[in-house]
Amino acid sequence: YAAEKMLAELKDKIPDNRKKAIAEKTDALKNALKDKNVQEVKTAMDELTKEMQAFSAELYRNVSQGRQQANNKAHGDDKKENSKGNVVDAEFKMDDDNKK
Repeated sequence: YAAEKMLAELKDKIPDNRKKAIAEKTDALKNALKDKNVQEVKTAMDELTKEMQAFSAELYRNVSQGRQQANNKAHGDDKKENSKGNVVDAEFKMDDDNKK
């Protein structure tokens, strides 16, 4: 049921091929539960879990990459602003001999 909930909540972010695979694995699990075949339930559950984990990892990667790109863009804009001026690093020494 968690898989169905995730499909409903993230339907816009899930590619069609993943939606289809998750739906097929979910249906296989439902059928195994109806048949009350313990081995089929275990197998179907394992396959659904693997598919869900693969999708979750892909989603996490995409979100992480999006954040990384946003951070790079933000920091890149800062660097551009700082590089506009012609700044020279120098030391200044006051000569007290000229004072009388």
